[in-house]
Amino acid sequence: MSILEKPHRIAVTNESPMKPMPSLRAGDSPRPKATNRMESDPYEPLAGEVLRLVAEGKRRLLITSSGAGEGKSTVTARLGRALARSGNLSVVLVDTDQMRPTLHSLFGLENQRGLGELLEEIYRFDPSKEDPQQFGLGDWLELLAVEGRSGRLTVAQDDQAFAIMLQKGAVVSILQDQPPEDRRLGQLLANQGQLGAERLETALRTQREVQRPLGDILLSLGLAEYEAVRNALRTQFDERLRSIMMLRRPKCAFIEAAEDSLSAYASRHMAYSDGTGIDPHVRGKFGTFLKQPFLTSQMSAFLRDTDQEKLKVLVAGTRTTNFRESSPAAAFKGLLNHLSAMFDVVLVDSPPVAVASPAEALGRLMDGVLMVVKAEGYDVQIIQRAKEQLQKNGSQILGAILTQARMDLADPLYYYYGAYTRR
Repeated sequence: MSILEKPHRIAVTNESPMKPMPSLRAGDSPRPKATNRMESDPYEPLAGEVLRLVAEGKRRLLITSSGAGEGKSTVTARLGRALARSGNLSVVLVDTDQMRPTLHSLFGLENQRGLGELLEEIYRFDPSKEDPQQFGLGDWLELLAVEGRSGRLTVAQDDQAFAIMLQKGAVVSILQDQPPEDRRLGQLLANQGQLGAERLETALRTQREVQRPLGDILLSLGLAEYEAVRNALRTQFDERLRSIMMLRRPKCAFIEAAEDSLSAYASRHMAYSDGTGIDPHVRGKFGTFLKQPFLTSQMSAFLRDTDQEKLKVLVAGTRTTNFRESSPAAAFKGLLNHLSAMFDVVLVDSPPVAVASPAEALGRLMDGVLMVVKAEGYDVQIIQRAKEQLQKNGSQILGAILTQARMDLADPLYYYYGAYTRR
């Protein structure tokens, strides 16, 4: 059984956490020398386990520890290299340990123009004050979401015009200027046999008088069934979103509005089964198709190449960020979403779990957490407390990685694999 209890797995490596890693530096051999009968990187078995997590959809992983000097940065670097090589995956490493940044030194990079600068310069950018032509719809939605803005984002091209209503950065509705008659809510319900002509006329007359959304009127007056209205609204919403996606060069503009004025557009009838509303539906179902030319071009300038193909690094940078505050956390969440669209795997090197550590705030934004534990001299109580601290704040612990272990068996890889199976 592991120190983190079942079902968590333990991987073992006998490397010191700060052991020099010449294979990570440009110009050196990309593979370590063989240490047993099979020439192999000792991190490949760990990479194999992580590949299984990736196959399950856990592509954004936080790597942390209960204290300093346990080897989390070395593990992040070597695991990233092994994944990029053995799995033929595109991988990005992100250094969030701004008090003790290490990834840059492991790859022979300068700790300049990194995560701190990226979050400060890009995610506090106001597209409404710049040339709108450099922004795609995805740029607008991402930046407005990070800033928690409320208002109307107009999207227009030729004779088509839409308004995406945002409340605290979340999409709550999409309106269409002069939609086709048969795609209006009332007519959709009528065509489906869910609303008679007389009831439709009553609802439309009431709407003209009170200036409320037709769906609210239909339900409050009992003119249509809840499920019928919700399904029709979903159909209408998805159709409008697809129409927006098909616009090749739309012009976008944002108009700020008070949150209270947007409450009528927050279509509670469109909440999906998890109760989170339509914003996750938009970003989950259509997020990869939202064009983000500004964010992509700006972000690429911060990502550093390594000598390993398909492996890039985002160093910590010199500007500190308090990830426990809502605004930086929202910006980092936006960054994660964008990196997830660019890369197959995102590995985040986090500060150790401690009082006032950002590891907790970062962990709940990830798909899971891997704990690095030093074999010699670890304190079970401290590790257990770190685990509970992460879980209390919404992090999912996926496993532990034991570093600096004594390899007494003849075949280190046998011991490595055995650590996964003996629980």
